[in-house]
Amino acid sequence: MKKILLVVILVLVFAFLPVIAEEQKTQPAADNPGSEETVVKSYTLNYVSPKFIKESLGIYLRTCSFGEGSNLISVALYKKDIAAFEEQLRKLDVEKKTIQLRIFTVIASKEGKSDTIENKDLKRVLAEVSNLLSFKSYVLDGASTITVKEGAGFSTLALSSAMSENMRFDFKGISVLIGRGGKRSVKLAFWLNQTSNKQELLSSETEIAENGYLVAGVSRIGNDGRSLVLVINAEIK
Repeated sequence: MKKILLVVILVLVFAFLPVIAEEQKTQPAADNPGSEETVVKSYTLNYVSPKFIKESLGIYLRTCSFGEGSNLISVALYKKDIAAFEEQLRKLDVEKKTIQLRIFTVIASKEGKSDTIENKDLKRVLAEVSNLLSFKSYVLDGASTITVKEGAGFSTLALSSAMSENMRFDFKGISVLIGRGGKRSVKLAFWLNQTSNKQELLSSETEIAENGYLVAGVSRIGNDGRSLVLVINAEIK
């Protein structure tokens, strides 16, 4: 009888061992000194939305919550990630710069007479193009201006153009970069389209030095040897 009872006890002990082990694995983080501790914090944002922070810094967040139209965000994150999260938050929650783009379209040819171009900076970059592509004459087709905030989404500008009434400059991802010595530049992706025939003349991702004039592209037009030169000037305000 004693042997039977001993066997029953052993069977019951081994049957409950997995349950005991599972309970030890699921102990709260506070009971395990080496485990990760979760912290809940709230932040008031000044220049960006809680949704933007959620999308940009989601890698740090376990959960987050915010009200519609509110600039307050509550987040839960690991304690070890707080310093890195707050450093990135400081970099993102800054006042966005205002950027003015001036778009010049110029008709270049290997013969003929040039227009008188008063803008010295524009004249200088066109001279550089001449050295590379052997153009002899330039005619200013049009000049257009648009002012946007850094970080603006997809934007479009109908260009002033003598060549076509359907010239359009589309761009996105506009941002301000700071290089060595604090020198600033504007980065963006753009498309130059002639909407009347649904033709894309130029497209690129480019970077323009602050107050600089950049030849963003050259595209052949027609069959008479003429080309369209796109020049972009960027001013950060």
